Amino acid sequence: MFLHPPGDETSDCFRPPSSLSFYPYFLQERTGAFLDVGAHVGTCSIFASYFFPKVISFEPESRNLQILTSNIQNNQIQNIEIINKAVSNYCGTTEFYIENSVNTGRNSILARPNSQKVEVEVVTIDSVFADSTPSLSYVKIDVEGLEGKVIQGMQQTIDRQSPKPIMQIEFMPSRWNREANLFWGFVAFINKNDYVPFMTTQGLICPLDVTTLVGIFENWKQLNYDSWFDLYLVPRSCSSQENISRACGQSYQAFLHYARAKNKNETTPSVTL
Repeated sequence: MFLHPPGDETSDCFRPPSSLSFYPYFLQERTGAFLDVGAHVGTCSIFASYFFPKVISFEPESRNLQILTSNIQNNQIQNIEIINKAVSNYCGTTEFYIENSVNTGRNSILARPNSQKVEVEVVTIDSVFADSTPSLSYVKIDVEGLEGKVIQGMQQTIDRQSPKPIMQIEFMPSRWNREANLFWGFVAFINKNDYVPFMTTQGLICPLDVTTLVGIFENWKQLNYDSWFDLYLVPRSCSSQENISRACGQSYQAFLHYARAKNKNETTPSVTL
């Protein structure tokens, strides 16, 4: 198994999309919104805006927010809504830690040594959509180790979705082990919503059963560094081998279209880091 070490440049914050990164977009109809929790400077939000009718991006930190806004304007994108708030399992305010390094994607509610501390507003997804829940096709969560708390705070929103959205979650075993109850709640969430876990590693798309996911969690909990991988939750109705093969083919065609357009200097997403 391959896990990305901290600061690995294969992070989607530091490279243009590959055909593999398009893959989950094609597993089901893209008629609903793309929810980007931890939007950073907009890498995922901007590319998703070309595939989904609406993108809702959560980003609490002022420097990232400024670049995110600029990237949206520079690309003349009209279908991204920014919500300048952190997301967790409660509403109020919270201390937010800003990484003192070039990697502004590591900012987090999770306390970090030698980080600048600011206060930001924090919400749950359920509270944001309490009055009007949008149809969601895809949910991406990358909040540097507290993804389990975001999921705790969006249970009602997911309950109201039919079909269930595909979910992309950054999974850091060492950080999830700091509050192990979040992981076991996450396992219950997977089972309740009949999701099939997948991971992408070394150019392959690998299905996982829940037992294997538990084994990864338990065997990596002694790590003293924050290795990670992208975990995808796919509704069982979309997880057949036939559907996966079709989605891979479509994502590859989308990537070729992007690459050709880029080579011809046609309009393609442009992201400032």
